[in-house]
Amino acid sequence: MQFFVGRPSGFEAVIKAAAHASLLIAPLLIARIAEPFGFRWFVAGAISWAVAVAIKIPLARGAHHICRRLLSPARSAAQGILSGTIELGCAALCFSWLFSKETKWDVLAFGAGASWLEICALLILSRLSREEGTSSELLPVHVRWSFIVERSGALLGHIGSRGLVW
Repeated sequence: MQFFVGRPSGFEAVIKAAAHASLLIAPLLIARIAEPFGFRWFVAGAISWAVAVAIKIPLARGAHHICRRLLSPARSAAQGILSGTIELGCAALCFSWLFSKETKWDVLAFGAGASWLEICALLILSRLSREEGTSSELLPVHVRWSFIVERSGALLGHIGSRGLVW
């Protein structure tokens, strides 16, 4: 049972640090592959995500008050629809109004930029919100690795959803 709960080994800590680093590096590599305009699209994707978050936070709070009498699954569905509509709506505006001659590689870099900024924001927020004296060391292995697994899937989701909007 020690494998599932307990302090991670030094090897696990090194592998986990490498996995976190790869989450930050992989989107940058995608932008590099998408040259000659990959980093421009990468930055546009990051800005699009930031604008969408700035719009959806106050709207989500308002939607929460409107939907508070609904059952939890219905509230979650409403929040998801609102979030997706705003994030992908910002991407659609970028594709249709700001950039008219994008290629599939540009869209790949755009999605990677959105994902990269979200990863950075979540890493920073997780460090800022960690309470003094708390540690994730004693959590089960699947919980300790959940951020890396979820963010890897989110990277693919950001790229794929922007590709569908394109």
